Amino acid sequence: MRAARWVCAAAVVAALGSAASVARADDSLQAEVMFREAKRLLDAGDVEHACKAFEESLRLDGGAAVGTRYNLAGCYEKQGRTASAWAMFLNAAVGAGKRGEKEREKSANDRAAALEPKLVRLRIVVSDGAKAASLKVFRDDGAVSEGQLGLPIPVDPGKHMVRATADGMKPFGAEVNVEGDGTTTTVKVPALEPEGAATPPPKTVGVVTTTPKTPERSAQRPLGFVALGLGGALLVGGGVFLAMRQSTISDLDAVCGPDRKSCPADAASTVSSGHTYTTLSAVGFVGGAALVATGVVLVLTAKSGSDAATTGGVSVQVNGAGASLRATF
Repeated sequence: MRAARWVCAAAVVAALGSAASVARADDSLQAEVMFREAKRLLDAGDVEHACKAFEESLRLDGGAAVGTRYNLAGCYEKQGRTASAWAMFLNAAVGAGKRGEKEREKSANDRAAALEPKLVRLRIVVSDGAKAASLKVFRDDGAVSEGQLGLPIPVDPGKHMVRATADGMKPFGAEVNVEGDGTTTTVKVPALEPEGAATPPPKTVGVVTTTPKTPERSAQRPLGFVALGLGGALLVGGGVFLAMRQSTISDLDAVCGPDRKSCPADAASTVSSGHTYTTLSAVGFVGGAALVATGVVLVLTAKSGSDAATTGGVSVQVNGAGASLRATF
């Protein structure tokens, strides 16, 4: 009887093992079917459904298929999900490296590196007043670990929800729109209000986005052109007074002689005019040259609008019912 019992048990185990093998084989077959369907959809331009098919194929295959990971990363990239694509390419590179697929490993790493400058990041900072043993912070549907707090974490561009909860406290929530290649948005979780407390006036929680933006045009370049214009005018004036000086000298030579020792009394005013023209000519040339030099320096050293960046700002109005955003640019 005991022997029969063991035989039965062994038969059940064998049957279960056989069923599991059949199930695994079926999953692998379905994974291949979904992979081919994903490729077809991608070729047809249906990126959204192609990505879902790649995800399902990867799930059925237990996440082991390096080729599926690589193709899914490329699909995410086409969707504009830069952080998801970047992470999946790195994942595929690791898997390819373990399997000795050097060419695919290099390709995946190269494509991940190309995406890095485009990554947008979300930094969640918890204020001192919000810190508590029971505090839990969430980004969208996922929990944010304590080690991630304060760090700029790559996220896909678009809207993201930041929430915080703690025992006996009203929850905090803020929706932010994270966009702009290479930018980082910071959300600060304020001190949470006790659940029994009356709803206070809306509180502003600072959210600063370091989004490059074209600044107002610098006044340096226009000032440079003004200096060039004035300098040119002075140089022209200096030339005119120099010509008048030379004309006066010629008049004096005719009246007084080359040695100027026999000038009549009525030539005194001509001599005075000559001195005046000499002074004005010198002022025109010296001042004009100085202004032209200054103008050249101002024009050449002026920064264009693309050489500078400013920081835009976003404020989040938070209360017990939710949050609203106010942007300043």
